[in-house]
Amino acid sequence: MTQDQWSNNPAKARKRSVIAMLGGECTGKTSLAQALSVDFKIGYIPEVLRDFVDQCQRSPRMEEQDAILLAQCDAIGEALSELDPGATGPILICDPSPWMTAIYSRQYFGDQAMFAKARALMLALANAHQFNWFHLHCADDIVWRADGLQRDGPSHRANSLALIEQYPPLRGIAGHDRVEFLQGGLDERRRVSQCRLDDLAKRPECLGAPVINAEIIAMHSWRRKQTAKPDKSPIDSCTRIC
Repeated sequence: MTQDQWSNNPAKARKRSVIAMLGGECTGKTSLAQALSVDFKIGYIPEVLRDFVDQCQRSPRMEEQDAILLAQCDAIGEALSELDPGATGPILICDPSPWMTAIYSRQYFGDQAMFAKARALMLALANAHQFNWFHLHCADDIVWRADGLQRDGPSHRANSLALIEQYPPLRGIAGHDRVEFLQGGLDERRRVSQCRLDDLAKRPECLGAPVINAEIIAMHSWRRKQTAKPDKSPIDSCTRIC
């Protein structure tokens, strides 16, 4: 598609969206994403990081984060390529958003460069397939449960929430920076998500206005002060994406 064609179809005017999940470990992202996939009859893209940990039996190193981000975006791109280009409304759900790779890079390695990489790849996907990103941010107000090597603890989960608030995805990019913060049990989150997505399907111009819930953010801001930094990195040894 030419640059002139892109200019005739700005992001804020697009009528299709990709739902992407945000949230730290054990925040209900997968349960909600899979439920919404059934509700809207759309494809579901699972987490590359989870597969990595299952196969390698460890968390990734800093130098492996690029490959994980690329693999997550490639999986999304492949799924989008198989969809009807004329489809509207929610067309795919990603569990999680590629943005979470950047969040984890910042959290565990102090690396902020991954934000620019994730931003570039996400916008390239959106332009290539003519959709808007719409993020669902799952709060950490559910009971934390261990899951072997996949989870590090409640303090890490709280750190992730604070970083997502500090570095919201695609901030300032019209049509892509909407984030819906979800609390409560699965049924409540599902109900709110359905309402928001139904509304966006009817009024795609709403994608141009990001949700900013100052009260919710303020309510959770105390976590930043009370949460200790990770006392150790989960990264040990291994040399490649398994």
